[in-house]
Amino acid sequence: MVKTLSVLALIILIIIFSSQLRRVFLSGLVLHDLIPQAHTKWLKYISKNPVVEHPQVDYGNGRMETNFYRPNDRKKHAAVIFVHGVNELGKDDPRIVNLAETFSRVGFAVLVPGLPDMTPGKLNPEVISEIEASLRYIHSRDDVVATDKIGALGFSIGSGPTLIAVSEIEKEFPIKFLVSFGGYHDLKEVISFSTTGHFTYQGQDHYIEPDPTSRWFFVRYYSDFLTNGNDSSILKQIARTKISDPGTDVADLSGQLSPEGIAIFSLLTNTDPAKVSQLISDLPQQLQDFISELNPAEQVKMLKTNLFIVHSVNDNVIPYTQSLELENYLKEKTKTNFFLLSIFSHVNPQFPPLTLKNIFTQYFPETYKFGKLICDILGYQK
Repeated sequence: MVKTLSVLALIILIIIFSSQLRRVFLSGLVLHDLIPQAHTKWLKYISKNPVVEHPQVDYGNGRMETNFYRPNDRKKHAAVIFVHGVNELGKDDPRIVNLAETFSRVGFAVLVPGLPDMTPGKLNPEVISEIEASLRYIHSRDDVVATDKIGALGFSIGSGPTLIAVSEIEKEFPIKFLVSFGGYHDLKEVISFSTTGHFTYQGQDHYIEPDPTSRWFFVRYYSDFLTNGNDSSILKQIARTKISDPGTDVADLSGQLSPEGIAIFSLLTNTDPAKVSQLISDLPQQLQDFISELNPAEQVKMLKTNLFIVHSVNDNVIPYTQSLELENYLKEKTKTNFFLLSIFSHVNPQFPPLTLKNIFTQYFPETYKFGKLICDILGYQK
C-alpha cells in the first residue's frame, strides 16, 4: 500500500513539474523570439504556422478590421487581445505582428483590433467601446476559444482604455488576466509630466526630461474636439512643426488662435507643474470630458481580473510612478503583480552594452523578471 502511494505521489510530482518546466522552456523561447535582433525564430521549429484570419468586428456606430491569430489545430485555446499604443501602422505594426504570432505559437488565440479611434492623428473615448467589442467577439468564438480563459494586454496610452473596457466587460463575463505595459493611472498627471517633466509619488517631487514630442501628440487628439475648425488646422500645423523640429518658433501660428485654441496651446507650452490643474480647468468642456472619459483614475471603480503591471524605470513618455499609483489604487480590489524593468525605453527594448558587469547587473535579473511575466501569463492556459 505504501509503495503504491509512493508511486502515485511520484507520478503526480512528475506531472506537476513537467508542466512547470514546459512553461519555463516555452517562456525562454518566447523571450528569444521577441528580441528584435533575433532573425531566426526558434518557436517555428516546434510549432506550426498560426492560422491568421481578418474578421470585421462591429462596435457602437461602426465596424473595424482586426487580425485574429490562432494555433493551427482544432482545439479550443486560451485567448488574449492586444491593444496597441499610438503608432503609424496600428495592428499591422511588425512588433505587434511578431508578438501575436509568437503567443499563438505557444497556444494562445490572439485578436489584434484595428481601433480606428486610436491612431497617430486621433484618440477618442469611442476606443473603449471598440475594445469591449473585441472582447465580446473573442468570447463569441467558442469554436476555437476557451471562453473562461480570456485575457487582455494594453500598451502605453492604449492601456488606459483597456483597463476601463475590462472593468466594464467584467459585468458580462469574466476576464482571466490583464496586462498594463507602460500604462497610466491618471491621464491628467501624464499630461503634466509630458509638458513639465515633473511628477510626484508619495509626496516627493521627481523630474525626468520628457520626450520633447509627446506634448504635441496630444494636440492631434484634442483638435478634433474643437468647434473652431481654423484652430484645429493651426494646432495640427504647430504639432507637425514641433514634432519635426522642437526648436522652431511658432509664434506667428499661435497668434492666429482663438481663445479656445489658446487654452490648449497654453497648456501644452506650460512648464510649471503648479499651473497644470488650472490650465486643464480652462480647457473647453468637451476636452475636459475627453480627459475624464479616458482616465482610469476616474472611470475604474472595480476590477476583478488578475492584473499584471509592467513599466520601464527609464520611461520618458509615461513615468513609471503612474504604474506604481495604479497598483496602489487597485491592489485592495484585485490581485496585482508589479514588474519594474530597466532594459526598456517606454515599451521598446533598449539593451545596454554587452559587458560582463551588465550581464550580471542587467541581463540576468531583467531576463528573470520578464521571463517570469511570460511564464505567469502562460499559466493562464490551464
